[in-house]
Amino acid sequence: MSRQSRLRRTLPWVLVALLLALGYESATFAATGDSLVLGRINQAGAATTVQRTTPGPALVLKSTPKSAPLKVTSNVRVARLNADRVDGLEGSALQHRPWVLTNAETRQNLSLGWSVQVPAGTYQVDLTASVLTVGEQGYTPICTFQSAPSAPLPLLYPLGQAGTRFDFQAMEVLTVAPGGSLKLSCTASNTETSLSVTPGNVSIVATRIDAVRAKNLTVQ
Repeated sequence: MSRQSRLRRTLPWVLVALLLALGYESATFAATGDSLVLGRINQAGAATTVQRTTPGPALVLKSTPKSAPLKVTSNVRVARLNADRVDGLEGSALQHRPWVLTNAETRQNLSLGWSVQVPAGTYQVDLTASVLTVGEQGYTPICTFQSAPSAPLPLLYPLGQAGTRFDFQAMEVLTVAPGGSLKLSCTASNTETSLSVTPGNVSIVATRIDAVRAKNLTVQ
């Protein structure tokens, strides 16, 4: 066999060996039925299934602390995906359940107040209150509502009056600072008149609209 003939026969095998040694550097990708090639594009004509036959996760993805361990190219919903957090929030923090404040007893005084501490955040607040005047009549209760310690909102004016009962209602979006609270205050406008409320006649419903969690409160 001539030297030229031997060269023609061995050259293809040398090229294959070089490609294997270099890891298909130029344009390598795994096709259907091949093994995955790390650091390269892998394409297949069918879904790839990773199944573990012992207890534990079937796939573990690790990355540097500030890098996402997984990236997708579609916004299509993934069925049955169970995520621990969404945008850094626990699932319980995403539930739209409000804080509910109601008075639970009859109270009478020159001034009455209700307050409840809630976590810092932004809230949609719905307030209703029915306040009775006792004593000298002809004076309207003075009521304010605030996200303490911020300044009170403008005075609440009664939407209706039935005899000695004054009905107040408000709907506001309030931002509560750390350590703050939602506070309703009502004061008699005359020292000869006191205010009274009966159970269930004051209601404050605060729904957190930036991150919501469940809480029901009854204020005595």
